[in-house]
Amino acid sequence: MLSNGNGDHAEIKSDLVIGYPHGGSVRTCFMNSMIAFREYDLAHRRRLAATIDDRGLYITSVRNKIVAKFLQLPPKCEWLMMIDTDQQFLPWIPYQLLESAEEIGAKVMSALYFGIIDEIVPMWWTRNGDGDFCTVSDIDTGTIQEIQGFGAGMFVCHRSVYEAMAERYSKDSWKWFAHDEMLFKGEMVHMGEDLCFCQRLTDMGIPMYGDGRVRIGHDKSQLITIESFMKTYKPREPGVAPRETAVDF
Repeated sequence: MLSNGNGDHAEIKSDLVIGYPHGGSVRTCFMNSMIAFREYDLAHRRRLAATIDDRGLYITSVRNKIVAKFLQLPPKCEWLMMIDTDQQFLPWIPYQLLESAEEIGAKVMSALYFGIIDEIVPMWWTRNGDGDFCTVSDIDTGTIQEIQGFGAGMFVCHRSVYEAMAERYSKDSWKWFAHDEMLFKGEMVHMGEDLCFCQRLTDMGIPMYGDGRVRIGHDKSQLITIESFMKTYKPREPGVAPRETAVDF
């Protein structure tokens, strides 16, 4: 579905597009967040050019279809913000994330959210001493930091990145999100589609950033927020190596 938010097909003049993959339904918290965001946009910003959704049971295919639809829009639609439908956010959060990217000239920027991998962890990734992906152990909630990967719950990416990836992976039926192989714990495994996207960015020399000030909730069996994380977070003692949570593919 493509719309300019006004119920018609007038010429798109804004530059932000929001895409959300789903399997036929979305969480109530997500829909309420989107409604509030649209009201905020109409009242204060009017940068939202379109929303794109695609439906399917296989998230990798659906994400790629959303990017393909995005690239069919006029070039003045510069930014695609992908948001998963189990996310909860305040109305101004998408613009806070977009403006953080613009502020430092970043092409890819992720919001901060949390998931459960044995314990509550931030969905930002780094590499451990063996070169394996692992969640970051220390986060700065007050600034922007460079990261080596992220979960795709909410991130914004510039059009030029998707275009460059389409050219680089032109022979791949999945040009953006896929399941490339990587070495993990001494074995070749297929990556999840979000980490594969991040690995391709790394291979192309495109840096990724996360903004610890842009925080959203993750509605799983419970709503996971930064407050949930802080209840179990144990700061490192001086001289103690960072805690690492390895990714289990």
